[in-house]
Formats: sequence, C-alpha cells, structure tokens
Amino acid sequence: MKLEFENISELRSDVAEMLAKSVREWAEKEVLPYRARIDDEVEIADKALKKLFLDIGMQKLVVPEAKGGAGISFDDLPAVLLRSFEEIGKADAGIGFVLSALISASVSSMGTEFFDYLSDKLSAGLCKIAIFPPQFGKSEFKGFELAKTVAVGDKIKLKGFGRPLNSGYDADIFAVFCNYSGISVAFVDAENVERGEQIKSTGLVASKNCDVRINAEIDKR
Repeated sequence: MKLEFENISELRSDVAEMLAKSVREWAEKEVLPYRARIDDEVEIADKALKKLFLDIGMQKLVVPEAKGGAGISFDDLPAVLLRSFEEIGKADAGIGFVLSALISASVSSMGTEFFDYLSDKLSAGLCKIAIFPPQFGKSEFKGFELAKTVAVGDKIKLKGFGRPLNSGYDADIFAVFCNYSGISVAFVDAENVERGEQIKSTGLVASKNCDVRINAEIDKR
C-alpha cells in the first residue's frame, strides 16, 4: 500500500493567510525592533506574548465560537498553524514554544471533558499551559519516570517532581504525563504546584521555567 501525503508547502487557506498577516504585523511591531534587547528585558517578551495570545487570539484558536474563541476547524488548523508559526518563528522562538505547548494541550483534550475546562480557562484571560513530560528516572518507561497516581475513592492523588518543557515558573495549568491507566495526561491547576527558582534560557526568555513539585487531587474522568 502506498501512502501519499500532501506537500506541506501547499498547505494554504484564506483563514491561514489572513491570520498569518496579523501575526506578521505583530512581529514587525512588537518583537523585531527589540530583538537585540529581548533576552535581557523580559518585559518586552511578556508584552508581545500577551498581544499575540489575547489581541490576535492565538490562545483561543480551537476554542468554540460559543465560548468566545475562533473555533478553527480541523480542516483549517494545519494550514493555520503552519503559516502562523512560520511568522512567529521569525520573531521569537520562546514565544512560539509557549504557544505550541498551549495548542498541543488544547488539541489533545478535544473530545474529552477537559476540553470544556480548558476552553473556559482560555476564554477568561491570558493563560499559559506547561507540559510536564516523563522525567529521567528508573521506571520501565524507557528510562523516564511518569508522575505517580493513586486512586482513592472517586479521586486520584497525583504526585511528581521535575522540570516541565516550558513555563513552569508562570503557567496557569500543567498538562502532566502520569501512570494512571497506562499513560495518561492530567490537567492540574497551578495552585497545586510548588515552584522552584526561575531558570533562564537564552533565546527562550518568554518561557519562564523552573523545577516544580506537583501534589494534586483530581476527579476521575
């Protein structure tokens, strides 16, 4: 059987081009003039990220229109992401990194109860989502350690320690890979996370990271 894939360079749509134009204008105004200073002046990245997420609406791409989002369809989403990230990548990798984590978590929750939860959070104001992947350890999961879960009645106790891929220092929500029913992802509010000292990474200043300790109790879903 021969599989044929669409040429990625041909992924285009009117919606994607319209949004890419807005992102390009954002980059030219909010980031590129300050490119030489952005690693030392985090306020520049913070301001630019907020405008991209809220004013342009990138954090609500897949949020339903009924909840105030763009409601981008699955048909349009690949082209929208390709063209938007082309423009964001020319401006600042750190902002693109934070946005990619948010969109990945949002898309992965579609079709589940968590999607309504995330949609409400993303519609309420600026929101960052940190991805907490398996950490280096001694488990059977290819040398990585998943966050630990224990079922207690209708609740699940979740514990983990390590470094998220992004935004551990200021994320509002953590998407945590855990060992519940195989390998699962749990969404944890930041109030259940203890944060360490901020770690600065050159070129990724917009992604304020740190080591975190997670101790949460969530509903079974």
